Amino acid sequence: MNGNIVGQYDDNALLNTLSYNVEFPDGEVREYGANVIAENMYSQVDPDECRYQLLDDIIDHRNV
Repeated sequence: MNGNIVGQYDDNALLNTLSYNVEFPDGEVREYGANVIAENMYSQVDPDECRYQLLDDIIDHRNV
């Protein structure tokens, strides 16, 4: 990606086509779409609105 924007932003996170580089604890970096990231974040919330933290942090993010 090299700092170039890939995809288009949508207010609805599930319709976002932006792509992000995701770094895993073992150092591997893979590209994922914003909708896939959002779907996984939403899946970490149970019916009582309690969340399970599997995502550690988001770094080097910028709004366009």
